[in-house]
Amino acid sequence: MTVSVQPNDEECFLVVFPPNEQYTVEGHFELYSDDLTPDVVSVHVIDSASQRYLYRSPRRARNGKFSISPSDKQNRISICMQNGRIEETKAGDVKTKPKDKRRQKNFGPAPNKDNQPRDIGIEWTITKRHIQAEIHDTNDKLKDRSKLVTSRLSELLYYQEYRKVREGRHHSIVEKTMHQLMLWSVSEILLLIAIAVCQVMYLRRFLERRWYM
Repeated sequence: MTVSVQPNDEECFLVVFPPNEQYTVEGHFELYSDDLTPDVVSVHVIDSASQRYLYRSPRRARNGKFSISPSDKQNRISICMQNGRIEETKAGDVKTKPKDKRRQKNFGPAPNKDNQPRDIGIEWTITKRHIQAEIHDTNDKLKDRSKLVTSRLSELLYYQEYRKVREGRHHSIVEKTMHQLMLWSVSEILLLIAIAVCQVMYLRRFLERRWYM
């Protein structure tokens, strides 16, 4: 539906629920007056008994969504659209007077200075909450998440075991390679020593023959 809200005024819709039952209210709104600023527009949902805000639209929002779940004791709520701040006036003033005690807190958007009405489109739906079903759904979701966490932990443990085995194999290969390198190095050293001894003996015999000659 589309509601035309006058400057520095608001339009409210009273929603009454059956007692001792819980409902979910979901809705959306949009400012259709594209040529006007949204700074003075506010959409809010309040508990009619306590005048407590259950939802307030962000400042300067041209559109938005809301979803609230009043308790079973909050069986009367008001969905309001405000065009500019509604301030308390003196007695006898012909201007709009505050409709409830929320005005004393100076809440709401900035005052409407352009004195232009604003067309706001708003729709909402009411769905009865099945608490037991929601509890079962929550339990099922928790079970699914628990299974997922258990599966991920099993995968992590398997990966750690795989890494441990792989590192063990790599360590064994490295040790084997180092052992082979050490043997090769020792063999090279022994071979060089043997060659050096042979050269010394050959030179010694060569010099001895020259001396006898």
